[in-house]
Amino acid sequence: MKHSFKVVLGVLLIVSVLLAACAPAVAPAPQVVTKEVVVTKEVQSVVTKEVEKVVTKEVQVEVTAAAPTAVPTPTIPPPVSTGGEGCDPAATKLTWYIGLGAGTNADVIPAEKAWVEKYNKSQKDACLLLNIVYNDGAGGNSVNALKALVAAGNAPDIVGPVGKNGRATFQGAWADVGQLATDAGFDLSQYDPKLLDFTKDEGVLVGLPFALFPSFIFYNKALFDEAKLPYPPHKVGELYDGKPWNLDTFTELAQKLTVDKNGNDATSPDFDPKNITQFGFYDQWTEARGVGSLFGGAIPYDEKTGEAVIPDSYVKAWKWYYDGICHHSTTSRL
Repeated sequence: MKHSFKVVLGVLLIVSVLLAACAPAVAPAPQVVTKEVVVTKEVQSVVTKEVEKVVTKEVQVEVTAAAPTAVPTPTIPPPVSTGGEGCDPAATKLTWYIGLGAGTNADVIPAEKAWVEKYNKSQKDACLLLNIVYNDGAGGNSVNALKALVAAGNAPDIVGPVGKNGRATFQGAWADVGQLATDAGFDLSQYDPKLLDFTKDEGVLVGLPFALFPSFIFYNKALFDEAKLPYPPHKVGELYDGKPWNLDTFTELAQKLTVDKNGNDATSPDFDPKNITQFGFYDQWTEARGVGSLFGGAIPYDEKTGEAVIPDSYVKAWKWYYDGICHHSTTSRL
């Protein structure tokens, strides 16, 4: 069914604002069939006779059936959907799929349902229907559900929030939001051009940006206090102990917080890298590509040829990380 460009774009814009305030279809969980273990009278008679051979007649032997196996608690919550409560009967129905990113946790679903109900009652042009499929973190649950919807010709009208991985999984399936904006008279110049380029797939604007998730550092204040070191900068551009806050300064700090069993840090000539008791840095929750981006953003392929190419910045970052682990170790937590 073809929907009005203005209706789709209008809902997409409002949903984007809502998603900026929120924070992972799935087929139903597989049914578990329990079976009882029973004992026939013949078996019971044989067992009783065998037991009576080795025990006194005063001992009473009782054979009972095993208890049924308990049904395990489902680990994947079922999908949540709404039926267009409060919609005008003539309104264009639009399905909003949530599951390729944030928004599927139990604590935010009531807020999403309440917002949709309020929106549907606020106007008569669009009727927004929710389809929330739990994101299990690995993405397989919600991704497979959306694949099934697309394959069945029942693709949703709006999907989000969605990050780079979720978007790339369905590359080529997204509509041209730039064309929607043009048809609706919506001004895209309010967005930074670089941000719009980031939201494009092969030159096609496939969504509207509403949030970015930069990297950040956790640090242990107690360890800094113990070493009598200043805390890391909290604002962009701030110096650290009179030095620029760059990877050189960061590496030196991580070495000072890496301590062996004798209390020597990794900047000391007496440091023993084979007996470390405290580590100064650990780049957690990421993979090799994430480590590589420490030294600069890049893509691991040639855009012209499509061939895989390891960027120089990745090589330098991996060597830096490897040296930190295998030499004067700079690994594990700040």
